[in-house]
Parts: sequence; C-alpha cells; structure tokens
Amino acid sequence: MKNIWIVLANVEHADIYSYSPSLPHKHTLVRSMDHPESKLRNNQLSSDQIGQFSQGTGGHATYQHNNPHQVEVEHFTHEIAQFIDKSRTHNLFEELAIVAGPQMLGKLQDALPAQAQKLVKVKIDKDYLPAIRDGEYTLDEVAHTIDNKIKQQQNNLNR
Repeated sequence: MKNIWIVLANVEHADIYSYSPSLPHKHTLVRSMDHPESKLRNNQLSSDQIGQFSQGTGGHATYQHNNPHQVEVEHFTHEIAQFIDKSRTHNLFEELAIVAGPQMLGKLQDALPAQAQKLVKVKIDKDYLPAIRDGEYTLDEVAHTIDNKIKQQQNNLNR
C-alpha cells in the first residue's frame, strides 16, 4: 500500500495529508502549519538580513535590499521542507504531491533537499487551501486530480 503525502501550501498556511490511493476518501492530516508573519505588511516586519552585496559594473558595489515579506515566505518554505525531509528520513511516506500557489510551488521545491525532491511525483500549481476551507472544493477532488496525474505519468512511461 503506497503512502503519498499531499502537501497543500500557500504563503500563510500548509496542510500535509497522508493518502493511499488504495483507500479512496481516506486522508489523514499529518501536520498543519501556520505562518502568521506572512500575513503582516512589509512595514510590520523587520528583516534580520542587511541585503545582498553585488559587484556592479565599473567597480561600483550595490546592495539589494531584501523584501521582508519574501524573507518570511522563504522562512516558511524552509520550515515546511525541513519537516518533510525529517519525515522522509523516518520513512513516513513514499511519494510527495505538492499542491501550491505559484508563489510557493517553486520556492518549496527549491527548499527541499535533493533526496526529498526525488520523491515528488506530482506538482500542481494552484492554491486549493482557501477553496477547501470554504467548502468549494474537497480534498477528495484534489486526491483524484493527483491520482489522474500519476496514472498519466505512468502511461507516458509505458509508451
């Protein structure tokens, strides 16, 4: 019985579910993570980072000031990635499906260590969390979409 973790994430919240395609409609919440700092405005956040130094053309040095909101998003993606990787080392799942809005999907994929990245079988570029919380969409529908993508990938490999 294959154990897939479904990671639903946006910049403010992440829900991680355990799911087995052989047991439809059976999802278990593994962890729910909130990052309230992502809801704050830039002027309400303070960045510990000074910025990135780069050598400009003609020998002039410049600083790129970090956007405090982006720094918080990166902190959150690293927090999620660390939890996933620690769970991977304990063999708590076999495959990952990442379902996240455009701002999070790439950042979360990049934050995952190489061994965890190898377990990502499905990536869906959509933030379903608000729709699921509002009852407009169900986790079963997300799982069905994931199952279809996995089957499609398997069919493409068999060709």
